[in-house]
Amino acid sequence: ATSAVGTMAAFAVLLAIIQGAGAAYKTQLGDLSNEYHIGGWLPGTTDYIKKTLAPVLDEYLNTEVAPKFNPPLKFHFFPVDYSLESYSTDELGDGILDFLYSLSGRLACLEPEHGWTALATQRAYVAGVETGAQGSIIFTLQSNNEIKNISDFKKKRIGIGFVLSGNAYTLAVQTMLNFGVNIFTDASQLVFYDVDFESQFRDVLMGNIDVGILPASWIYANRASYLPLIRVHNPTQQVWEGERFPVTTSTALVPQYSLSVAPFVPLEVKQAVADALIRLNSTHPAA
Repeated sequence: ATSAVGTMAAFAVLLAIIQGAGAAYKTQLGDLSNEYHIGGWLPGTTDYIKKTLAPVLDEYLNTEVAPKFNPPLKFHFFPVDYSLESYSTDELGDGILDFLYSLSGRLACLEPEHGWTALATQRAYVAGVETGAQGSIIFTLQSNNEIKNISDFKKKRIGIGFVLSGNAYTLAVQTMLNFGVNIFTDASQLVFYDVDFESQFRDVLMGNIDVGILPASWIYANRASYLPLIRVHNPTQQVWEGERFPVTTSTALVPQYSLSVAPFVPLEVKQAVADALIRLNSTHPAA
């Protein structure tokens, strides 16, 4: 099984390599290089990451930011794989990143050591309300009378949405630990769904597994009508940045995904990218 600590370590190693290569590259070509490489990660396949992120981090930036410079800039977006087995993808080519879109928690681990700084944090709609946070729901079948609370998870089959995801894995694991349940030693079986959230939700309803872990935003966006059929464990109404989070979660909240920037990117480029992202709203075709 993959651990959160191991994932962080792999992520840090990768960025150390990337930053070293990037710094050497910038020194060789000078600070006026007009090519900028943006790496992006989401739970899912390479095609899904491209489809989801390229409209903003490639097409939108090349339309809104690139022409403001002389010569015009060029932004290239690449899906990045941060699993322990694969430290980069072929699309990275020379291994250089200037910007990185990923979980805020992972970026926080890199900023102090490598000089990367957060440029913008995404806001998303959860149950129709805009928020900068995300959380998890830990759930069982409402009619499963053997499981009334988290302490009953021992010797049960637990589904994992995606091991590299905070709101489909890490947050819930920590919450269960708080209630004395270690999924690696207490569960009778761990079932890994590799981002197939639909199958995990269905398996809980059909009794194929006992416990599910999924992003709260996914459940409310895709299966809200099924909420009466499930039991949400440790239901908590959280507050984020002074605002009530729009739905009940089982876990603490963490920031949405963020875009971070390498220290060698010129200030005027950072500002132009940040300004463009601030102007982007939910009605824009790229959003």
